[in-house]
Amino acid sequence: MTSTELTITTNAPADPETVTEYGDALAELVRALNHVTRHHEAMGYPSDADRLIRNVETAVARLPQMLQQVAGWLAEEHADGRIRMAAGAEFTQTALAVLAVEAKLKKAEAHAEAFRRMLAEAASVMSGMAARDDGTGEGSGEDG
Repeated sequence: MTSTELTITTNAPADPETVTEYGDALAELVRALNHVTRHHEAMGYPSDADRLIRNVETAVARLPQMLQQVAGWLAEEHADGRIRMAAGAEFTQTALAVLAVEAKLKKAEAHAEAFRRMLAEAASVMSGMAARDDGTGEGSGEDG
């Protein structure tokens, strides 16, 4: 089992190393959650599932800000002449490449918002769920 210790703070240095480290940690966190939640015993009650989905919803809601900031950084770097296209890249003109990235990130923002809404709707339904007291797992007369 791989274990990584990382202190996450909004006061971290605003530098490439932190961005890379946090980005890597985000991907690894999702991977770890995928691994853990494949086991039925990972959640004991519907409220555990509800809380997880609400936390994922919060994370997804924060993604558009980060995407906007990446697009803004890229646009500024291009405007200041600090980026170019590498040989053999799909795009040969940097300006067109930057516009393409901005458009794709804008579309990703919209998809993130739609994803967040679906998670919120799922959590809203889950908030009305509770474990049965008798532990039978059979539905009540209201289930249909």
